[in-house]
Amino acid sequence: VKNDEFKKKIDLIIPVPLHKNDLRKRGFNQSILLGRVIGNYFSIPVGKKVLIKEKLTPFQVNLSKKEREKNILRAFSVEKPEEIKGKNILILDDVFTTGATVEECTKELMKARAKNIFVLTLARTV
Repeated sequence: VKNDEFKKKIDLIIPVPLHKNDLRKRGFNQSILLGRVIGNYFSIPVGKKVLIKEKLTPFQVNLSKKEREKNILRAFSVEKPEEIKGKNILILDDVFTTGATVEECTKELMKARAKNIFVLTLARTV
């Protein structure tokens, strides 16, 4: 991807957030770390606390697609809709399995009137 081409398509990078309790336990959010690297390289801002995870959910490792969808339902909310409205958003997540997490994030960002939403993940599991 060419730097200018990517910059023209993306206005803001939104890493998939962790719940504050999970962040406290882990000490870092890998999606935020990845977002900073990509944001710095392409000179694209990374949204800080724009999308938050309000609902503490169990890890989804051994859950089916239906269980994951139920588990993550209404887990996220947009705290700063003014930073989303009319913008092209890149959701950044570390792993894509069923898509339940990014679908739920997308729903919330669309409610905040994002113009377009793109998804980038580091890994895909099957």
